[in-house]
Amino acid sequence: MDNKIELEARPRTVLGKEVKKLRRQNLTPVNVYGHGIDSVPLQVESRALARAMAQAGKSTLLTLAIEGQKPRTVVVRGVQMDPRTQGFLHVDFYQVRLTQKMKVQIPLRFVGDLPVNLRSGTVVHSTSQVEIECLPKNMPQSLDVDVSAITEFNTPLHVKDISVPKGVTMLTDPDAPVAVAEPPRVAEEFPTAAAPAPAEEKGTEQAGS
Repeated sequence: MDNKIELEARPRTVLGKEVKKLRRQNLTPVNVYGHGIDSVPLQVESRALARAMAQAGKSTLLTLAIEGQKPRTVVVRGVQMDPRTQGFLHVDFYQVRLTQKMKVQIPLRFVGDLPVNLRSGTVVHSTSQVEIECLPKNMPQSLDVDVSAITEFNTPLHVKDISVPKGVTMLTDPDAPVAVAEPPRVAEEFPTAAAPAPAEEKGTEQAGS
């Protein structure tokens, strides 16, 4: 897998609550950590971060081009968002070793259509991601789940039905359900109340009057 997503970063000296000042300058605080290395505080331009994250998500390698340092190959491990603006407050990157396998959560991408005889139903997703293990160069951005393989209502596809690329090991339970087609719901019918008997007309003439 080619690592083509690059993000420029600079060393950061502003720490703690003072990072609010960075955000006002359209800079986002980030940290890089990994096995055998110390955590490194950095800062990145917020718009550039948003573009890189839109491409990479949480399951694609990217390169941090750090001013005055060697580039680092990383993957996203933690994201803090502002609930009001949906902007990035902080991002943690994990530095990978290209020769060492890593465990990572990969999103599922649901593709295809239900068979014609099941299209009156609804596809329900049981999970949105699975855990895999692979070398960084073999890490897929997502894994496809083909819902056209569903054959009956209420008979789910399982993790073992997902195809994985060469060099990728699935760690999630193979028998865990992934997606199921639920039959259409039938509206519950309630008994109709009987219409009231017509009231006797007032002023009916009495016999023999």
